[in-house]
Amino acid sequence: MTSLTLFIFSWISSNIILVDGHELNMFRLLKRNGLSGLSVSNSFQLNYSLSFFENETLIHCASKCSKNEKCSFFSHLTSKIYKKCELFFGYKLDTNELNFIKNSKVYEKRKDTIIATATSTLFTSTMKTSTILPFTTSPALTSTTTTPDFVCSGSDCTCIDSSNFYSTTQKKCIKCRNGWFPYKNICYQGFTTLRSWSNSIAYCNSLNSTLLLAENEDKFIFFQSVSRNLSTISSNLRTWVFAEYTTLNVFQWMNGKTINSAFIMSSAITTITPCCFAYMSAVNSLLGIYTCTLTSNLICEYTE
Repeated sequence: MTSLTLFIFSWISSNIILVDGHELNMFRLLKRNGLSGLSVSNSFQLNYSLSFFENETLIHCASKCSKNEKCSFFSHLTSKIYKKCELFFGYKLDTNELNFIKNSKVYEKRKDTIIATATSTLFTSTMKTSTILPFTTSPALTSTTTTPDFVCSGSDCTCIDSSNFYSTTQKKCIKCRNGWFPYKNICYQGFTTLRSWSNSIAYCNSLNSTLLLAENEDKFIFFQSVSRNLSTISSNLRTWVFAEYTTLNVFQWMNGKTINSAFIMSSAITTITPCCFAYMSAVNSLLGIYTCTLTSNLICEYTE
């Protein structure tokens, strides 16, 4: 083991200290006007929620966030009959995104903890690759390039500052338009004003955007969470996506790509055409097939 490796290991060991065997000291309790009884706003929840859990203790909630590299914040609500833990990503959480609510607290992952976690990941990766190949020819290092603004793995680039998105045309990280939120190389916005599928397409077009295409697994899973949050706000369980069902047993996005069969509910009705696809929050937030004239939530996206 090299001296550099020993230093990294020693630094990690001395900076991540458990309290009573737990990771709560990895977080900072957020306050507003000196008060800590807070929850996040609906808009922050809608756009930055990772996952939520019921009947979890505060310690278990902190543990879940500490083990999730994407988690930057978590909230914990406790009542006499109910406990709720919710994890969030995001670069920052402004005080105007915090609402006063009794029996709820919001915690932020400490920045030195994030650095330590990243260093720990590098340490583990280095130890694994060095037993197989020389350090300079590690596949992980040769496939990843870093610039001051973003990190690329192959053709997939992500901005270091999570408040930006990576523009595939400009080849740099830029801000989304006002009211829009970044996800990798797109900006998106969710809407709870209910519209039919065709009216949803027209509305997105009026905003110089398109209805959501969630072709790959990471994107699909991310927007499952967004669709659930939309349903929580509107009480409508459907969120339209940019896919229409016009031919029996042919499942395609509007760009012609095949929809992963794992994305579709097993109970989806496939004997009637034409119909349209939507996330269904009541059934694991998978895609269902519905009459296109039904009104639902929607998500628009754009890139530039």
